[in-house]
Amino acid sequence: MGAGHALPAGFVTRMTAEGPGAIGVLRIWGASAFEVADRVFRPRIGRRPLRDSAPGELRLGWFGGDEVVAVLIQEESTGLMEVEIQGHGSELLLDALIELLAKHRIASASRDDYIKAHGIRRLERLAIEKLGQSTTTRSANVLYRQSRGAMRANLEKIGVAIDANDIEAAALELDDLLRTADFGTRLASGFRVALAGPPNVGKSTLINALAGFERSVVSPTPGTTRDAVDVAVVLDGWPIVLTDTAGLRAATADPLEAEGIRIAREEHRRADLVLKMTECSSEPDLCEYDARTIDVRTKADLATDEEIERAARMASGPVIVSAQAGDGLEGLMERIVQTVAPIELAERSAVVFDESLARSLREVRLNLSNGEIDSARSDLWHWLE
Repeated sequence: MGAGHALPAGFVTRMTAEGPGAIGVLRIWGASAFEVADRVFRPRIGRRPLRDSAPGELRLGWFGGDEVVAVLIQEESTGLMEVEIQGHGSELLLDALIELLAKHRIASASRDDYIKAHGIRRLERLAIEKLGQSTTTRSANVLYRQSRGAMRANLEKIGVAIDANDIEAAALELDDLLRTADFGTRLASGFRVALAGPPNVGKSTLINALAGFERSVVSPTPGTTRDAVDVAVVLDGWPIVLTDTAGLRAATADPLEAEGIRIAREEHRRADLVLKMTECSSEPDLCEYDARTIDVRTKADLATDEEIERAARMASGPVIVSAQAGDGLEGLMERIVQTVAPIELAERSAVVFDESLARSLREVRLNLSNGEIDSARSDLWHWLE
């Protein structure tokens, strides 16, 4: 793990994903790592040194020339104090912090090195892996809670209920936990939001407006987009993948366009949310999709006041936007976030954060329903080993 002739004083591990992101998290650990971090950290307010902080206390200050949040953590497996540094996800910034620590004999170590050194168990190991894939502040915070035992505490509670033969309580607790799976399993990969509507309704223009740059193909010719185009954005701290798809028609003789429509409908089916787009001046599109939907009326800048008023009266509660003028975009972004990351899930302690965990817990729930208590107990304790 270390380099050079002298033994390292400690190690630094990058806990969040490689590549640019909204947040970067470094963990400084090892025999003398805390003392090094204490020397390097300069508090923003007052002179209280890092060593006088309580475990879990957030300290705002500077690490080198960069403003960061430092958190003290007492590691259960070693009893040593460790320091977590939370800063901007810029590659240059994180590399500079790691280089600064190297000057104090803090060697770089991989997440695998960190996991092995701490004897981290299966559930928390999986959470750390997901944390390493996260690219936004809020998703990283939720996954961090799972890596620190939030999910374990919830599963242990279910295990206690099963052992006490209180199957109803265990089932209710599992049902409540599984309701978080659609949210939690998207924290690392991003919530998929597909745009659907007829050709030239403004899907590409809207994606460009939400993303802040021209990524999709925009053309005055209807039906330009053939393949699905993914654009990753961050809305209110959450990772969102916007998917631009081909315009939908009732029928087409063009085989390429037909294939584009087939791909589009497939994207709509697998999306977490579909934006059903119709021009303000048009009759509403009555197509239904399996995913949750938001009714979006576009090109408000080209519509008459009467057309806008008619659209606003629709029972679907449409969001009326002009991507060209920027009108209505803030309200649309709020609706997207409220739908894919409702606050009651975002603020929960434990969430089901991985597909394999979700499948296993659904199997536990099924076994409880079928009276196969020993199988349910065995599947549950697999995650608690």
